[in-house]
Amino acid sequence: MGAKTRFHVSIFLCLSNSRILRCIKVKESWAKGAKRDENRDHATTDRNNFQMNHFLRRCCTGLFCAGLLVGAQAQEFHFGFVKTDRIFKESNAAKIAQTKLEQEFSKREKDIADQTALLKSTTDQLQVDAPTLSEAQRVTRQKQLAEQDRELQRKRRSFEEDLNARKNEELQQLIATANRVVKQLAEAEKFDLVLQDAVYVNPKHDVTDKVLKLMNEQSGK
Repeated sequence: MGAKTRFHVSIFLCLSNSRILRCIKVKESWAKGAKRDENRDHATTDRNNFQMNHFLRRCCTGLFCAGLLVGAQAQEFHFGFVKTDRIFKESNAAKIAQTKLEQEFSKREKDIADQTALLKSTTDQLQVDAPTLSEAQRVTRQKQLAEQDRELQRKRRSFEEDLNARKNEELQQLIATANRVVKQLAEAEKFDLVLQDAVYVNPKHDVTDKVLKLMNEQSGK
């Protein structure tokens, strides 16, 4: 039988001069017990360690949230919330990025659509002509269709890869711009914290309109 474990966690949350002191004191003591099995599975030990670390991380997260609440009661805690989906859809920077992508890739997209339609039409025609074709003619046209299909698939993959790469580039630029504007707003209006993508936030803390206004003003310069 393995050694019994006693795990003590002492958590102190102190408030002094309107500041939060969060302390986690973790003390582990292992009682001496029967001799451990020398062939004990290492996977069991690793799993136990993971569970212990996971528990400690959850304690830390809980303390952080508790600290924010206590701090809000002790002094005015000014925080805001930004809806990133609106930034990506409504900002001028996002609309400009979308227009650029459409201009860059619309021709290739149309070419692929036209080739797809042509391949379908040619395939349908082969099915109509098949009864009147010799074996050699049918095989030749099937090979031609197969080659056209492979070429079309190659173009489609290349198109999607290039488009996704450019979308990611534009997205990173948009995120960088939004983060810069949020930081400017936070510093100007003395925010302690700005959140995004929360499950629920009181509308009075929503600063998305302010962020959009600043982004649009700066994009027009």
